[in-house]
Amino acid sequence: MYALKEKVKDASGMPTVEQVFGIKTALKLKCDESGEELQEDAVTYMLKCNIDLSVNHLNDGILLGLRDDREKHSQALGRTAVFKGSSLITRLPPYLTVQLVRFFYKVDTQSKAKVLRKVSFQAELDTYEFCSPELKKALEGPRAAYKAALDLAIEATKAAKNAAAKAAASVGQAAAGAAGTPAPSSTADTNPSPDATAAAGSSTGAATGVATPMEVEGSGEGAAASTSLMPVTNYVGAET
Repeated sequence: MYALKEKVKDASGMPTVEQVFGIKTALKLKCDESGEELQEDAVTYMLKCNIDLSVNHLNDGILLGLRDDREKHSQALGRTAVFKGSSLITRLPPYLTVQLVRFFYKVDTQSKAKVLRKVSFQAELDTYEFCSPELKKALEGPRAAYKAALDLAIEATKAAKNAAAKAAASVGQAAAGAAGTPAPSSTADTNPSPDATAAAGSSTGAATGVATPMEVEGSGEGAAASTSLMPVTNYVGAET
C-alpha cells in the first residue's frame, strides 16, 4: 500500500490510493491525572477489528480497534502519563477495507498465536456510529434518501407479491370451477343391462357373505325371492 501511495498519483500529485482507500480519523486523548486533552489527525487505509473474549460482532471489534490508550509526556505533570481516548472517522472512502486482527504476540511463549473466535457480520456495514459529529450531520441527508429508496423498494416488492398471490388464487378458483362441472349422464347409466345388474349383485354378495339370486345354483326368476338370503357355502374339497 505504501508503494502504491508513492508511485500512483493523479494530475494534481495527490496519491490515488488515499483518494480511493484513505480513511481520515481524529484521535482525541485525555489524561485522567492532569485533565489534559490532545487531538491528532491521521490517515489510515483500513479499519481494524480487534478480537478478544468480549467481541462477538464486527462492530464490537471495530469499536475496540478505534480505542487508543498510550503513554505520552504530560506537560502539566512533567512526566510520562497515560492518555486514554478513541478515534472518530472524519472522512469515509469510496472503498472501505476492514481487517480482522487474529494474530497477536504471546509474551510468555514468545511466539505468535491466532485467535479462532468466530465474529459475525452483516452483508452491509453501517459506519455511522464510528463517525465524528460533523460527518454524521453531513450523512443525514444521504442516509434519509437511501432509507426512502429502500422503503419504496420494499413496498414495490410487497405489492408485486400480493398481485401474484391474487392472480394465483383467481387461476385456482377458475380451475376448481372447471373441474367441478358435472358431466352429462347417458342412457346406459340410467338403464343398466341385466349383465351389469348381475355383476353388481355378485360383488355385493362376496363382500357381505350373503348369497344373491345369481349365486345360488338352479335359481331362476321364480326362486329369486326365496333364495336371495341363502348363505354361500364353500364346498371346495368336500367329499362327493
